[in-house]
Amino acid sequence: MKKLLIGGSPCTHWSIAQHNGREKEASGIGWELFRCYLTAKEKFKPDFFLYENNKSASEAIKEQISHELGAPLHYINSALVSAQNRQRFYVHNFGDIGQPEDRGILLDDILDTSDGEQFYQLAHVSKNAAYCVACRGRYKENGKIGQHLEPRTDGKTNTLTTVAKDNLVAQTIRIGDIQSPAQAHRVYSPYGKSVNLTANGGGQGAKTGLYMCPIDLADYTLEKDAYHIVKNGKIETRYGIQDINLPDGAYVIRKLKPVECERLQTMPDGYTKGITETQRYKCLGNGWTAEVIKFILSHMNIPKNEPLVVLSMFDGIATGRYVLESLGFTNVTYYAYEIDEPAIQVAIKNYPDIIQMGDAFDLHSDDWKLKEAAIRPDISAETKEPQKETPAKKDRSATKTPAFIAAAQLRQLAKERRALADIHPESEIFTNDVTAIEYAVKVLEAMAI
Repeated sequence: MKKLLIGGSPCTHWSIAQHNGREKEASGIGWELFRCYLTAKEKFKPDFFLYENNKSASEAIKEQISHELGAPLHYINSALVSAQNRQRFYVHNFGDIGQPEDRGILLDDILDTSDGEQFYQLAHVSKNAAYCVACRGRYKENGKIGQHLEPRTDGKTNTLTTVAKDNLVAQTIRIGDIQSPAQAHRVYSPYGKSVNLTANGGGQGAKTGLYMCPIDLADYTLEKDAYHIVKNGKIETRYGIQDINLPDGAYVIRKLKPVECERLQTMPDGYTKGITETQRYKCLGNGWTAEVIKFILSHMNIPKNEPLVVLSMFDGIATGRYVLESLGFTNVTYYAYEIDEPAIQVAIKNYPDIIQMGDAFDLHSDDWKLKEAAIRPDISAETKEPQKETPAKKDRSATKTPAFIAAAQLRQLAKERRALADIHPESEIFTNDVTAIEYAVKVLEAMAI
């Protein structure tokens, strides 16, 4: 039997002070969640481990994570295996495994029909183009060779060779905007990569970006102001005729559908069905790119039928379970720490055998051990909606501890901030507030149990 620990912190807004390379003082929910992962590693004693987080984390944080886990950082951009530009770092004990091969997938390759979507009008046009990225082997300080992505920004490609990784494209191509330069209003080309999916609130393109999606006008009955025509590299906007970097044809501007976001994360179509569209976007934005995880775990050199016990921290929609199934592992016992109800619904819908462990902060308990039976919310097989609270849960709520009361107040604040985000999609302030508040609520709810 082998043990595998997987996970990543769902919060990237941390701060930490260091002294002589060791942790001196840490604050922030994100670091507390990482400490849960460290505790799991200490108590679970895995043969293999994999940790993931956002590349944008501070260098001090990343160095400390590498130190605590005893392994180097491994940077991978999901753009190599999907149509999404998603830069992450991974820490694992599989050694120097390099980079996955670039599959050359663009957003246009995963687009669904535009039926039922809201369309927008282009206002301004940008004048930027894609750049070339090469994957190069470079010597590290220890004398070993590691693979790195190296972009060039002079508008040229690298010398054409027989090595495919010498010329890779890993960039979104911005076309313009619909109202302002704000992120929610930016419009991108379907012939590049998508922007990074997020779990933020907000309307228009806040969650997925807005894209000029090609359509065949013969398949649609649209008002003239609902679509755009590109002819001879030019497009008409309310500001007149402008040059644009798109092939001739008809286009509509829209956000991505949930099924398209599933494809960006290289998950099966319909994997997140059964919850609201808002929650589908959030779950996918918080999730992993499956094909990246599959590439890393494919280096776990054990027989596919060997018993494998998995502990998944902050499991989300069980991407790890899906990956192991895709790799052909047939004897998996899968334990998951997750408290987000919609994410648990998706996980259990696809894999009813997952053993839900509850809140990750329980790992700090002196008598911690893996559960023998699944603990999961009661979900109707027909509606996929959570059933009424159990009496035990009502009793806990009735105590109304300070943590419970504070969590309730923060939930109301998050609701108000989410409404403001919908009203002001041009500003990222409110969506960032919602993200921070939601993580604070998770911690307070754990304290209230």
